[in-house]
Amino acid sequence: MDKLKKIIIADDHEIFRLGLKVAIEKSPDWNVVGEAESGEELLEIIKKEYCDIIIVDFVLPGMNGIQTILKTKEQHPNLKSIIISSSRDPRLLTMSKEYGINGYIFKTEVRNTILTAIQSVLAGDSYYSNVDEVPVVPNKKPDAANPFRNLSPKELEILKLTVKGYSQKETSEKLNISIRTVETHRRNISEKVGKLPTPKLVRLAYIWNVVQDDELVSIHKSE
Repeated sequence: MDKLKKIIIADDHEIFRLGLKVAIEKSPDWNVVGEAESGEELLEIIKKEYCDIIIVDFVLPGMNGIQTILKTKEQHPNLKSIIISSSRDPRLLTMSKEYGINGYIFKTEVRNTILTAIQSVLAGDSYYSNVDEVPVVPNKKPDAANPFRNLSPKELEILKLTVKGYSQKETSEKLNISIRTVETHRRNISEKVGKLPTPKLVRLAYIWNVVQDDELVSIHKSE
């Protein structure tokens, strides 16, 4: 029986992938069974190749790392995942936790730290690089990281009402549109942002300044 833990790496920089693969395969228990340059390529590899964990760069062509992982979890809900990134923006770590990603590590970490993160996640734990000392700068949001960047103006309007606690009926009355239209917009928001319960959606909307403190007048505890 094959006891090797199988790993797939997704990063659009070939040299980084090679270096990470060499480091990983120094462990006799791990084997890199696939490499991808984009989220779309990773999804295709996973259709054909079983793996225990995926290590995904946050910034990829097309879908970003979090979007890619969410897509893989639609078919493989138990697949372990780690985001690896050059960014030390604490909001990205928060997003990773909110979306249930098992780890978030910096590319600048030393080899042993990266291997420790992989080992921890494979063992069923989580591992997140320490960003406590990194300040949040609200006006400097990397576009690729903002989960709300692809929402239309109408979707943003409905999102704001949703996180403020408006029901579908109340939203339809407020915007003078049908409930079915509200349902469609909410479904589109979910497809673009990820299927999250309202409390987590609220926290992300606040982190990314979609809503302000004084706007959160009433928020559902659950949906």
